[in-house]
Amino acid sequence: MGVPVACTLPAGAIRARLGEFEELFARALTDWKREPLLLRLEFGQGAEEQVRGLFAAEAECCAFLGFQVESGGGEGLVVTVTAPPEAGAALDGLQGLAEGRVSTGQAASGWPR
Repeated sequence: MGVPVACTLPAGAIRARLGEFEELFARALTDWKREPLLLRLEFGQGAEEQVRGLFAAEAECCAFLGFQVESGGGEGLVVTVTAPPEAGAALDGLQGLAEGRVSTGQAASGWPR
């Protein structure tokens, strides 16, 4: 049996967490690429502590997602987020925040609980 596709944070905390992602993306995201079950996020230098901390916290409450953080070709970091087929909506929400086209409330409404 696999890991349940559900976030263990309360609903209000999910929205707050997604707000942290929104702030990080606005400040430090330099590029992103999406495949159906993978989202690759590139961050500029100066955000390493926040990137590592935020994605580590997310890995604790959303064990159904996979997170790989590695140094980018330059000074920044690359985070690869993977999801099982039934959790594609979580990647959709993160992508929408990365693009600045959805609010945290919209992203939270599709977050697996």
